[in-house]
Amino acid sequence: MSFITRLLQIIRLLPMRLGLGPANAYLLSVPGQEDAASHSYTVYLVEGSGHMRWLAAPNGGSPW
Repeated sequence: MSFITRLLQIIRLLPMRLGLGPANAYLLSVPGQEDAASHSYTVYLVEGSGHMRWLAAPNGGSPW
């Protein structure tokens, strides 16, 4: 991952960690496969009709 990409991720995740993100946005933290480091991704809860709900990643595919 390039330095610029990592910097943009930090800038995007900081407000979320402080609880300043949109109401339907959450941080999904998962352990790494090869290391014990925790990786956080922004996800949005999308509610459909009835009891249907999905998690959507705003920046395309995520490795979780």
